[in-house]
Amino acid sequence: MKESVVLLTSFIFYLCIFKNDYIPLNIELKVILIPLMSFLTVMLTFLKKKNIQISFQYEFIKKALIEFLFFLLISLLYAKIMKDYFGQHIFSYYFSDILIFSPILVIFYFILIVLGYKNRLDIIFYGNKKILSLKFLVKVFFLPFIYGSVSICLTGLLVIDSFNINQINYYFYLIGLTFDVVIALFGYTFVSNWFSNNVKSVDDSLAGWAICLFCYPPFLYFYQILLAQVDNFTWGEWAKNQWFYYPWLILIITTWLLYWFSHAHLGFKFSNLTWRGLVDQGLYKYFRHPAYLFKNIYWWAYTVPFFGVMGFDLINNFLAMSAISLIYYLRAKTEEKHLLRFPEYQQYYLWVEKHGFFAKVKKWLKIY
Repeated sequence: MKESVVLLTSFIFYLCIFKNDYIPLNIELKVILIPLMSFLTVMLTFLKKKNIQISFQYEFIKKALIEFLFFLLISLLYAKIMKDYFGQHIFSYYFSDILIFSPILVIFYFILIVLGYKNRLDIIFYGNKKILSLKFLVKVFFLPFIYGSVSICLTGLLVIDSFNINQINYYFYLIGLTFDVVIALFGYTFVSNWFSNNVKSVDDSLAGWAICLFCYPPFLYFYQILLAQVDNFTWGEWAKNQWFYYPWLILIITTWLLYWFSHAHLGFKFSNLTWRGLVDQGLYKYFRHPAYLFKNIYWWAYTVPFFGVMGFDLINNFLAMSAISLIYYLRAKTEEKHLLRFPEYQQYYLWVEKHGFFAKVKKWLKIY
């Protein structure tokens, strides 16, 4: 959690600086500099001198750089395909920025390797080829999307001119989503013993990958069509001028904050389809999947699928939202199947079963 706090504090600090109109930079450059400087601040904060092991092993450095160059090539190709052939504009940020700054990235990565950022077994040439190849695919698939998400969210924050109380729900949503994807971006970008977030295992099941990837582009396009609401009404229209407007607003804001607070507890260990070590603090002490739980509660509360529709449309809305919740339930189950391979997660699983939030509710209701 402390890593996330430092990252988000740094992010807010640089955001406040660059949001100032007196900084003579365009928004596109600010969007690049804010996360970059935040990440550098975090690295300097948590990097201990004992973790620096300067090495000039030619073969190791060469193979590490070859792997990195191959990653850049494949990820750029993937981003271009998603941008040009699937119409996913979100990938254009990654494609353009990485293409322009790739020489600088290679030099920066070279410096990191020399300083001991990667161990020998972290490289596909030397390590567990199955785990490292799957880890490579995870990074190729998610990093361009997360980078684009950060760029879009940060642009949204930079263009806000003045505070409007009527848009407070939007502000919380945008800030929470920005924090969420910034943490994710660091987790996908930097994987090292330096930050105790090395990938120990990657889900190798077809079901785990299929269910997870269905929630992201390009599959997200079909996801949104198949599971879309038949109307555009949200809680605002339903609760407008009603006594429960502000209680419902508090519910929405609270569930959203709990959602990204869950990701904040994951910190640098955040990553889909991978195991980087046990997280059992904060909300994870009471729920095995708090992020999924509170995200789904937020969606149901925000979309109010029962409002403004009747008959088959009402049924459609409920079925669509139920299907979304089912997908996240299946994501939780496939993740558990993967993580239960590890003794520490097995112990954690049983502990939450006996002492978690739902266990306490069952005990209070005398359900055994």
